[in-house]
Amino acid sequence: MFNIMKYEWIKRWKFFLAGLVLFLLLDIDLVNRVLHQVSPTGLAAALGAVLMAMVMALFFGHILRMYSTLFSDEGLLFLTIPVNGYQFLGAKLLAVVIECLAVAGFVGIVGYIDYLVVAPLLGNIPFHFTIPSDCVSAGGKIIFLGLLSYVTLLLMVYLSMVLAKSIFAPVKHGKVLSFIIFLVMSKALTELGVFVDGQGLDQIGTWVFMVALVALLFGLTGYLLDRKINI
Repeated sequence: MFNIMKYEWIKRWKFFLAGLVLFLLLDIDLVNRVLHQVSPTGLAAALGAVLMAMVMALFFGHILRMYSTLFSDEGLLFLTIPVNGYQFLGAKLLAVVIECLAVAGFVGIVGYIDYLVVAPLLGNIPFHFTIPSDCVSAGGKIIFLGLLSYVTLLLMVYLSMVLAKSIFAPVKHGKVLSFIIFLVMSKALTELGVFVDGQGLDQIGTWVFMVALVALLFGLTGYLLDRKINI
């Protein structure tokens, strides 16, 4: 599993590092403008655009890596390694989670340093050297919920790809059918989410529901990968 994660990182670390460095340089320039009371509107927009581009690049990168694994000659060699489908999928998802946490942690640290630099110099911003516990708790919950939602979306995409390569492989338009399955799953899970929200579940109950959904999607996708139907 760790070799799979290592391979995933080796293929992406240059792009990953470049995005972080660009974000950091823009952030430094933005803080410098704020300290010198220069309007940072345009640069702030550029910083937000870079961050959004990083997020989108990570998302499409995660999808394309699985697609390459299933539908390219190089990727098919991956499926011959001595791990089962669940371990293979688990390594993929663990690499995704680590990348997402790294980006969130980096942005959070940079934002905290910005606060420490800017707040004491601007009297209209309350300054506290330590982060309030309620802010830490709220941030942790947001990150956890965001990761669950993101992993759920990726697993739906992964399951559709695996269906195209396994059960729908003999079908002429198997990829189209798998895409339709993805749309149906998206609609069904959206309606299910609305139904669950209407039941008045507390936060823990909602999280349990989302974790169960991730486990279900993981189990189905891992099963098909493990069986290697028509792969």
